[in-house]
Amino acid sequence: MDLALKGKFAVVGGASQGIGHAVARLLAAEGASVAIVARRTEQLEAAAAQLRADTGAQVLPIAADIRRAEDCRRIIETAVAEFGRIDLLVNNDGAPPLGLLQEFDDSAWDKAIQQNLMSVVRLTRLAIPQMTAGFGRIVNVTALSAIQPIPRFGLSVSTWAAVIGFAKT
Repeated sequence: MDLALKGKFAVVGGASQGIGHAVARLLAAEGASVAIVARRTEQLEAAAAQLRADTGAQVLPIAADIRRAEDCRRIIETAVAEFGRIDLLVNNDGAPPLGLLQEFDDSAWDKAIQQNLMSVVRLTRLAIPQMTAGFGRIVNVTALSAIQPIPRFGLSVSTWAAVIGFAKT
């Protein structure tokens, strides 16, 4: 398959495993250079090495916590310093904890909002000016539960629904 990604530069969140890793693998296999982001350095380095070995692509691991504004800024600055621009941004990360809505305190809500919503807002705001080649693409990974809620997924459902609204706007 040719997705016309050869020579493109991507940033993919949550890419040490799961959906993010699969997305990074596809982009790399299609010829894109990929900056992969995750919190755990050891897993991130292993994922980068695996992607390089499997695809031959340029893979830049960036250990960061997307819940922190300064880390979001560092992600984009590091990718641009290495690649010169960004063509694709894939906003993806794991889900907040499961539980009953009435059991979550303000701290749990704040963490969920920082992780699922504000990281998307910040990374998007920072990446758009770097999309200079006329090929800017932003993909926000959420879940079907944002449209059809699932019991105990309140933090995810609420914050991902906000991401959908942000993206549509």
